[in-house]
Amino acid sequence: MRKTLLLRALAIGILSVSMFSCTRGGKQEYYMPEFPEQTMGSFTIISDDLMLYAASDMKMYGEYLVILAQHNDRFLHIYDRRTGDRIARGLHHGRGPGEIMQVFFGFSLDSRNGDLFVFDPNAGKDVLLNVDSMVRGKHYVVESDRFDNNGVIAYHIVYPLPDESFITRLLRHERYRMIRDGEEIASYPTFPIEDRVLARLMYNHDVVSLSPDGKRMAVGTGFGAILETFDLRDGIRNISTSYFIEPKVDIKSDDIFWPTEETINGFGTIYAGNDLVYTTFGGTSEPGFPKKIAIFDWYGNPVRLITTDSNIFRICVDEADGTLYALIIDEHEELILARMDIY
Repeated sequence: MRKTLLLRALAIGILSVSMFSCTRGGKQEYYMPEFPEQTMGSFTIISDDLMLYAASDMKMYGEYLVILAQHNDRFLHIYDRRTGDRIARGLHHGRGPGEIMQVFFGFSLDSRNGDLFVFDPNAGKDVLLNVDSMVRGKHYVVESDRFDNNGVIAYHIVYPLPDESFITRLLRHERYRMIRDGEEIASYPTFPIEDRVLARLMYNHDVVSLSPDGKRMAVGTGFGAILETFDLRDGIRNISTSYFIEPKVDIKSDDIFWPTEETINGFGTIYAGNDLVYTTFGGTSEPGFPKKIAIFDWYGNPVRLITTDSNIFRICVDEADGTLYALIIDEHEELILARMDIY
C-alpha cells in the first residue's frame, strides 16, 4: 500500500499542471483540493487521559512518542508508542538554567541520535536534551543563548538542520533565514499572500514541519488553506505553493483579526515525512478541531483524504510501517494517544 501511494504521488507530480498557482486578472485563484483517493478511517486508542495542557508538538523516535506539552511544571513527555505508557518526563518550567517559559512552536528531534532541541522565544534561548538519556533517567540539559537579541523577542521559530545550520523566522521582518555560525547564508522573504498585513497575521498562526532527514520543510495556513513546500539543501528553495482555500478574516489591526462566516478552516497541524506531507484538514467554517487527514506529495498535489470521527490535535507518522499516531480530543475534552494504519 505504501509503495502504491508513493507511485501514485509520483504519477500525479509528473502529470499535474500548475492549477494550484493560477492567477486571473492579477488576482490569485484558489482551488479546493481534489483527492484521487478518499477513505474512512478509525483510530485505536492506546492511552487514558494524558492530563496534558497546550500540546504544541509530537514526534516519533524509535519506540517512543515525544510530546512537548505542559503538565504541572514539566514540558517534555515520552511515551511508549505501542502501549501508551509514559516512560519519562522532564524540562522544567521556569527562568533558571535549563528551564523554559513557553513552548509555542514545537521542537526538533534528530532521529539519528535522539538529540532534542527546544527553542524558548520569550527568553531567546535554546535547550538541548537527549531522549535516550531521559529514558535512562539522566536528564541533562545543555543551554545556549545564541539567539538572544539583547532581551528583545525576535524569533518565532528556530529549527536546527543536520549540517549545523538553523532555519529561523523573524517577527515582522524577513520570513525565513538560514544561519550558520552566526551568519546568514540564505533567506526567503516572500509570502504567498500579497497583502502584507494579512500575510503576517496568517503566518503568525501557521503550521510548520521539517522532514526527519532535515532536507525539506512544509508550511500550511490555519485559516484558509495555502500549502508551501521547501527544499532546504543548499539554501531555502520553494518547491511548490498550492492555493486551496483563500484566507478570509476581519482584520482589526496589524496584530488582531477575527474569523467571519466566510472563514474556512485549513490545516490544523502538519507532519512532514521524508516521502509525503501529512496534515489535518478542516475545509469547512464549522468550529472545532479537524476530523480529516489530508496527504499530499512534496509538489503540493493531493494524494489521499481520510475522514475520521475524531477531533485530531497533533499527528506524526511512521512511514516505514504505515502507522499514523495522533493526539486526539475525546468526548471529555481530554488529550489521549491513538494510532491508525494508513497504508
